[in-house]
Amino acid sequence: MRVYLLPLLPVTPLEFINILWNKNKYHEQYFTCTIFNLKLRIGDGSLQGDATTNAMTYKINIQEGTDSTLIIPDDLESYIGRALISFDTETEKNKILVKGNVKKEDTDMILLYTNLDTLVELTKRLPIAMDIQKE
Repeated sequence: MRVYLLPLLPVTPLEFINILWNKNKYHEQYFTCTIFNLKLRIGDGSLQGDATTNAMTYKINIQEGTDSTLIIPDDLESYIGRALISFDTETEKNKILVKGNVKKEDTDMILLYTNLDTLVELTKRLPIAMDIQKE
């Protein structure tokens, strides 16, 4: 997993180390971006496969839902709350963007529920990477 701390205000290297050391104190000024490499296949009305970070591989299922929600395992370090989920594809440089909620649950896989139009677009242009960041 690649996690980037992106400052909203310029900081010195010493301040940056202090922020890393005391990350809870400074979490309002920084946000993380979690990136997954994807290997997906089309299943019965959904996309299924593997989502890999540098540290772990998770099963992933992308299916139609009433609202856009990403459910991630409790052990995965990622932003929780309103997020922008973007997908890179092999065929085109344009990303497929999904705005939704990210929640942690006691599960061993990643689940994304999204509208039918987005699911169709993801099926037409299978994504190879997904990143999650604060909206």
